Amino acid sequence: MSKNRLSLCALALVSLSMTLGASANAQTNPEATNASGSTWYTPIGGRYFGIEAGNANYRGSCGLGGLPCETNSNAYSIYSGGMWNKNFGLELGATDFGSVDRAGGTAKAYGFSLKAVGMAPLTESLGAYAKVGTLYSRTTVSADAGSGINTGKDTNWGLTYGVGLNFDLSPTVAAVLAWDRANVQFAGSHDHINTTSLGLKFKF
Repeated sequence: MSKNRLSLCALALVSLSMTLGASANAQTNPEATNASGSTWYTPIGGRYFGIEAGNANYRGSCGLGGLPCETNSNAYSIYSGGMWNKNFGLELGATDFGSVDRAGGTAKAYGFSLKAVGMAPLTESLGAYAKVGTLYSRTTVSADAGSGINTGKDTNWGLTYGVGLNFDLSPTVAAVLAWDRANVQFAGSHDHINTTSLGLKFKF
């Protein structure tokens, strides 16, 4: 497991331990639930952590024909956010997009993001959200000589955005289904990675 994934896992464990404590406290405080039964659309001061895991789809070039090329990898994310009001907030996150075998080498990426978040209830327990912001990405590409793929390391600030659904499991825990796109800079090319993931979000 890479150092990046170890860091993400460690942060996820810290987030989980902190939010489980907050969840237990909220269950003993009836005022933690609003009149609609959902606490995800609260006034200023609503804060949360989230962890997600899913599939990353790399959209870059596979090089010259005949060389092995993968496009999918496991992806892991953690994030923390706060709400300005009941519908809008700001979120910081980190994502490990994993790596794919490509043209005799590998392509891998990870990044850190800052996103504005818009949330809206669909039912008492189901909500929709959209995110848009910027991602600072770091990428590494290796490949066989003559593959036609540029190799090396690169960094970039790029656009990232996504949509998703969250379903309340309790006043402080929600299940999340998410789709996101991140624009990243690989050596010699500007491409994007799409991720589809499932996760949990904890409010405190």
